[in-house]
Amino acid sequence: MKIKKLPENDEQQWQEFAQIISDAQINNQKLKITIWKDGFFEDVIGWLNNVNMQLKRSRLDIDEFDVEYVGFDDITNIAIVD
Repeated sequence: MKIKKLPENDEQQWQEFAQIISDAQINNQKLKITIWKDGFFEDVIGWLNNVNMQLKRSRLDIDEFDVEYVGFDDITNIAIVD
């Protein structure tokens, strides 16, 4: 099902995301970041390597060779992968 408008996160949700990211980085855990892309939700799983506040995007290392850049505005959810 295609969604026409990107869901928006409020300040409390961003604070929760920040805590999840911090915990994952401390414990070297993978994250599952759900993004909104072209009207659909897509999950990206990897290790968060860098958060660039100036460019408003994060670098997610998928594996040894693959990298995905995720724009802050596209993020709809963040969870630690067990």
